[in-house]
Amino acid sequence: MYVGEDSCNSYFVNPASKESVMEIIDSLNNKMTCGPDEIPVAVVKRVKQEIAGPISLIINKSVEHGKCPQKLKETKVIPIQKDKNSFK
Repeated sequence: MYVGEDSCNSYFVNPASKESVMEIIDSLNNKMTCGPDEIPVAVVKRVKQEIAGPISLIINKSVEHGKCPQKLKETKVIPIQKDKNSFK
């Protein structure tokens, strides 16, 4: 089967639905710590019905236009020292 040159540079992503966003929110750990948005997960869970629709729209528009907010490209890495006994 021949795969054209253009098909190697493309991909398909299923659109995010309100329901899938709510499932992801439900799967988050219950904690009061904040991410880059400075909103605690516990608060996000309380308002998931109201925000799931707009979040799915933002995700879909981001994929459609091939752009991602800079804050979503950042991460916080915290090194954790292993127990000295685990190196034996």
